[in-house]
Formats: sequence, structure tokens, C-alpha cells
Amino acid sequence: MSQARKAGGDQQGDTRKESKMTEAVSYEFTAEELEELVNLTREAGLDTDAIETAVAVLTGNRAASEAELKGARIKILIAALRYGGRILADIVGHLSAEAGAFLRSVATRLADAISTGYVLSVAALVNWLVRMGANQNVAQMIGTVLSWFF
Repeated sequence: MSQARKAGGDQQGDTRKESKMTEAVSYEFTAEELEELVNLTREAGLDTDAIETAVAVLTGNRAASEAELKGARIKILIAALRYGGRILADIVGHLSAEAGAFLRSVATRLADAISTGYVLSVAALVNWLVRMGANQNVAQMIGTVLSWFF
């Protein structure tokens, strides 16, 4: 299972519940989770080159600039939103039940909005989520939890 950490420290017990509301999360995905995402992409009948490159960057198997690292994170997020798997489950696990359900309900549309360049920042993400029907608190929570990817 991937390990997620609040910015600035480990999550423990009640701290995780609090972080669902206010703190950014940093993700450390396991090789198995990333491989699952590659396989889900392959099962969808898509070319896996881009996602495999993103995995290599995130695992440190390929040297990358900060911009390439950010691009790799975005590619992983887009794939997780489109194809699900343990990475999306981990992301949703950092949200309230309401926010998690909302994110799952718009996941494919959000992946499209990110991949077309419509959503390129946390602020744009929060605005997009509100336009899709999320209340401001839910949108802010999702934006906070996804901020690591942007």
C-alpha cells in the first residue's frame, strides 16, 4: 500500500482525520501500485509508454527535472482517475466520505479536464469542482489532497 504523509510529518491515528480537512498529502507509491496502474492502462487498450515513463521518473529509475517530475505526477493522477486501482483508492482514503464520493463521480471528467490543460493548478481544480457541483468545502478538501500532483 502506498504511504501518504502530511506535509511535514507522518500521519498517525486522529491526525489522519484532521488532515482530511486541512493538510496537503505527499504520496510514495509502491512498485506494485504503479505496476497495477500500468496494467490497467494496458487493459484499457492504450499505449503504456507515457505511464511507464512517469513510473520510471517517480521511482527514481530515470533522472528528471522538477518539471518532468511534475509531469509524471500529473500522468499518474490522470491514469488513476481514469482507471481506478489502489492509487485512486489511496487518494480517496484521504477525503471525507462526501468528498470521496464526489471525486469518484467526476473522476473521468476530471482526468479529461487535466489532460486537455483546462485544470493545471489547485486553484483551477477547485473552481472546476465547484462548477461540477461540489460545495466549496468539498472542492477545497479535494484540492488540498490532490495538491501534491500539481
